[in-house]
Amino acid sequence: MSSKVMDIKALIKLGNLDSKSEAEDIYMNLSLKFKNYTDGISKVKAIRNKYNLSFKAAVECALDASQLQMLKTMQKK
Repeated sequence: MSSKVMDIKALIKLGNLDSKSEAEDIYMNLSLKFKNYTDGISKVKAIRNKYNLSFKAAVECALDASQLQMLKTMQKK
């Protein structure tokens, strides 16, 4: 079994995702946005823990710098 397949299965479990295609989309987006998937998922986990977000919200923030900046601004207030 390839590491990509294992990563996608782990994503489904970690994010409590409904479909394999949703996990594949997240995998692809994190792989494209960051140096590699591992860096991307590490960023998602860090955001999720720091801001106490759902998995999907943390993924969105990791992929969209403006959302992450908004979170940082809101936390300062």
